[in-house]
Amino acid sequence: MKYRLYGEKEHSFLLFSQVVKAISEKKDYDKQELAQLVKLCFAMNRSTQRTQSQLDSLLQELPMTAFAAPEVAPASQPPAGRRGSLNKSLLSDTPPASTQRRSNLQDLFLVGLIDGDGCFSVSFLANKRILLGFHITGALTKSQLRLFFRVKRRFDQCGSITRKRGTSSKSYCRYQVDSFRDIKKCIVPFMDQHTLYTEKAIHYAKFKKVVDLIERKAHLNRSGFLEIVEIAYDMNQAGKRRKLTKEEYLQKYCSFDPKL
Repeated sequence: MKYRLYGEKEHSFLLFSQVVKAISEKKDYDKQELAQLVKLCFAMNRSTQRTQSQLDSLLQELPMTAFAAPEVAPASQPPAGRRGSLNKSLLSDTPPASTQRRSNLQDLFLVGLIDGDGCFSVSFLANKRILLGFHITGALTKSQLRLFFRVKRRFDQCGSITRKRGTSSKSYCRYQVDSFRDIKKCIVPFMDQHTLYTEKAIHYAKFKKVVDLIERKAHLNRSGFLEIVEIAYDMNQAGKRRKLTKEEYLQKYCSFDPKL
């Protein structure tokens, strides 16, 4: 492969390469070898919720009941500290030694990572405070943490790396930048120099427009604030994941304020 991969993408690609090589050598014609290939496939993309029982069921369907089902290797996870944070040794300002030795993260890879796993967000509080955010989410594994340390280093140590818990009680890690100053200083210049290729390019354009409006203090007057609300609710699936609809938010928090 011409370009370097990092983190979980590197792990998945290495397994993928082994599968391709085995198939090209027709090893999948042998039941025992095929069982091992199935195991490799299940070990890819560790952020998915594949289980041992699913693997057992698949092997029975193939059929391979004569062979013992290989166990799925669990994703390597660092020890967790208190909720919302990772082990202090993993989240210190000094990245692991291996990260320091291989800290040059290719910008094209980072752009692809943002296109696939990144998010630009604009949130609102009850007091009409506007919160901007940028984050990249990945599986809670050591390789993904090493990648996020490289991302943080690429962005001049801006942002933080945290542990999150999903709706299915499965933990994941996230690199995030919430400071307006850091977003303006590190994220916006990088994104302006590179091109996104998915729908995320549209979301970034709207996100940057909000950044520009806030920098001009437009959010402090009625028309500017309402413009930001309109833009924000048109991002990320048209605000489907928000607790309040646009109309509910405006009616609840904005209608009776004479300044707005």
